Amino acid sequence: WLAAGMATFFVGWPWLWAAPWTRLHHFLASGTQRQTIHVFYWGQVWADRDVPWHYPVVMFLVTIPLGLLLLGCLGIWSKRRSLRCDSLCAGSAGTLVFVLVTFMLPGAPVYDGVRLFLMTFPLWAVFVGIGAKWLVGASVPVWQRRHLGLRMAVVALLVAAQGFGLLAYHPCYLSYYNLLVGGLPGAERLGFEMCYWGDALVEPILAEAMRHSGGKPVLMMPSLAPFHGPGVRMSSPALADHRVDLMDGTARSTADGVGPRCLLVYRRRADLPPSSGSDQEGRVLAEYRKQGVWLSRVVELPEPPTSTRHR
Repeated sequence: WLAAGMATFFVGWPWLWAAPWTRLHHFLASGTQRQTIHVFYWGQVWADRDVPWHYPVVMFLVTIPLGLLLLGCLGIWSKRRSLRCDSLCAGSAGTLVFVLVTFMLPGAPVYDGVRLFLMTFPLWAVFVGIGAKWLVGASVPVWQRRHLGLRMAVVALLVAAQGFGLLAYHPCYLSYYNLLVGGLPGAERLGFEMCYWGDALVEPILAEAMRHSGGKPVLMMPSLAPFHGPGVRMSSPALADHRVDLMDGTARSTADGVGPRCLLVYRRRADLPPSSGSDQEGRVLAEYRKQGVWLSRVVELPEPPTSTRHR
């Protein structure tokens, strides 16, 4: 597992190829020297090094489809007596726990939901498979009297049903939460993050921003990097074809002093002021929703004072 990860890391980063040891040392020495990333968790904004210790475990539990979570628990339970002598299960369980504990240590930076510990999910899948096999052969008299093919079909349908989220959340997969918290509406009420990287800025909402822009640049919030706005613009036929730019959320006027007419906002709550995207900011012109929860909006901005427009 470690060798595969190291090989992928090296092959996938051409910068290392010219001077592997020197540049690897430079990366390890400076990799933690970066700006703080904010995290929205339990209704509060945290710095990445101050996030509560239970964040990795909670996010792990609420982002796995509930059926797969239960099957994985069945798999662990079915191996409770032979776990130590089964190298596959022991290695998978040990690595999964090690990764989660690493990100639970005080001062360890954790952010962006489950992105930093994605490697735990294929490890959990090992126990999902074991649990599914155990369920097919479970020694319950009523169940055992059924044909093996029927039992396999039922369990297969159970597993396949866990893919419902792919349909229900398309294309905003990063906003997925399972039934433990009541899906996305429950996650909103409990104070979890709604949107991470702006995948809710779908083309229909970008086209609405272009339509209401009046040919002026559109203000985008939050903007996470200098290339963020240009990257979103390039991916949108509506904005690119009509040459409508996206301005950083900190800007309020164009080069000619004329402010944008509308605000394009996606709901990354860690980096948004409380009123951004709400009716307090301006009239909501269009919005994109999943599970009844708004993820992105186009908001009308008030006209700037005359003195500001002609300054």
